[in-house]
Amino acid sequence: MKHIWNINTKSEWLYNQQGKDSLNINYNHNQEDNGWIYSSKIEYLYSDTSRLTNIYDRDIQADQWVISAKSEDVWDKRGNLILNRNFNWDSLTSSWIGGYQHTYSFDDLNRNTQSMQSKWDKNLGDWLGEYKETHEFDYAGHRIQTNRYRWQYDWELTSSTDSVYDSNGNLILSSFEGFYNDHIFEYFYDDYNILTSYKSYIGTSDNRELWTKGFYYWTRVITGLNSVIDNNVEVFPNPAGAVLKISGLNE
Repeated sequence: MKHIWNINTKSEWLYNQQGKDSLNINYNHNQEDNGWIYSSKIEYLYSDTSRLTNIYDRDIQADQWVISAKSEDVWDKRGNLILNRNFNWDSLTSSWIGGYQHTYSFDDLNRNTQSMQSKWDKNLGDWLGEYKETHEFDYAGHRIQTNRYRWQYDWELTSSTDSVYDSNGNLILSSFEGFYNDHIFEYFYDDYNILTSYKSYIGTSDNRELWTKGFYYWTRVITGLNSVIDNNVEVFPNPAGAVLKISGLNE
């Protein structure tokens, strides 16, 4: 049986002087005349801290590009993404209809302290919050608490996760508190700070029941020797083939 590849689509990319994407054009292959037909186009416009993305569909009858959607990304001066939102074009009302918006907050150490998702409210003509998360960190930069909320006429806490670390920075306890049950994970390490096992519990720290447990097995590679070898040791031949000989070692 002979197999033949038939190419169906292709994409072309253009870049600006800074090496960033500026234009992406997509094509569909026309089998009848063995030609290419425009299908969609994405245009990227940049400022110092933002990028606007315009998405176009091809109107075959009018032989022109018709904008269908757009999105906006905004970064702070440290390069952190702080805003992402998108809109769809409504041809009936000739207006933009918002989709979803995501906003992010960071502290002075560039740690993400809050993430929020909002949805466009047609009645209000504005973004209305749906979900959000807040994060707290310890002095070493470990995330020690995450709170999750949903909007119900006000922000309502739905769940939280607390994390505890040892002096070596290993996560040793993670507790999840939700609507129905608390779920607690306890992690164990060896003297080399390698994770060896975990235990999972249902319930609070005062009244909890063992739920699951697991073990980890690692392949350890010896990278060096703790003992000192004197100068009489010889290793030959060098380079070695199938056999490596060592002489001069004390028994």
